[in-house]
Amino acid sequence: MSSLFQLDDVKYLRLMRPLITEESCLKCHSVQGYRVGDIRGGISISVPMAPLRAIEQYHAIVVILGHSIIWLLGLLGIGMGVWRISRDITERKKAENELKKYRDHLEELVEERTRDLKQKQSELNQSQRLAATGRLSASIAHEINNPLQAISSGLGYVEGFLPDDFPAKNSIKTIKNGLNRIANTVRQLLDLHRPKAEVKKKVDVNETIDSTLDLTKHQLRKHRISVKKNFCANNPKIYAYAQELFQIFLNLILNAQEAMGETGIISITTEVIDNKVKIAFADNGSGISEKDIDHIFDPFYTTKSQKLGTGLGLSTAKGIVESFGGEISVKSKINKGATFTVTFPFTT
Repeated sequence: MSSLFQLDDVKYLRLMRPLITEESCLKCHSVQGYRVGDIRGGISISVPMAPLRAIEQYHAIVVILGHSIIWLLGLLGIGMGVWRISRDITERKKAENELKKYRDHLEELVEERTRDLKQKQSELNQSQRLAATGRLSASIAHEINNPLQAISSGLGYVEGFLPDDFPAKNSIKTIKNGLNRIANTVRQLLDLHRPKAEVKKKVDVNETIDSTLDLTKHQLRKHRISVKKNFCANNPKIYAYAQELFQIFLNLILNAQEAMGETGIISITTEVIDNKVKIAFADNGSGISEKDIDHIFDPFYTTKSQKLGTGLGLSTAKGIVESFGGEISVKSKINKGATFTVTFPFTT
């Protein structure tokens, strides 16, 4: 049996056990009258509790630390697992986003290529139609050329009988210039199927603009469009094909007229700056939108209806300008008109 007691403020644990007589004990103690099973005394041991308490606390601390370490290791393992899973999920989402981005980019490329193919197909169809039109035009040009020559010869014959002070002398000169323009147009149509015969030469810019305006004056007057000329005084010249230079100016003037509609002003300015001839055609028409202005020199690109344009006028003009070593540019704002500037090397 055991019990706790306190002595001098120190706690003790008392352990007591009776001494019971066994068979082997009788060899010495039988003379004392003991029999097997008799209690012949006891043993009492008192142990201070402080060391036991210290051992108990030590074991408790070890158990708590052991459990804490196990819990911490468990939490660390769970945390590592959660982090690994989270990282895997993040990497998977990142991979999915990358795949989506590549897929979207691929779709954009496919759409872009599809648009390009449709555009090229449209340009091919337009080229085929223009080629057919060119062959037809050349055939018609042959038919026009003969009566045109007859009219021109007849007019020259009649002019020879007119006095120098004949009132309509200037009108006849205008008619002859118009016939020459028609003849040049016919030659251009025929040039689609034969090499160009014209050679480059010095061309007076102001004079060519005046000739172009003379040909278009009725068209401009019909639409109530006036022309304001600001020509350089020294009549600048450039090295070019006269008819092609005329074609450039005609295209820009007619484009300005179409942009203004029924009324407006075309301002034409020529000047020599830094050994270059600059010709500016400014109108107060509807202007060109930002999305169109980057494409107006592209072949077959047009903001007009199919009945009014093929999208080749400005592209052709740009090609001619560059073949002369020049440049063409445009500035425009919606509802504030447009200014086309053509620059050529100056020829002395």
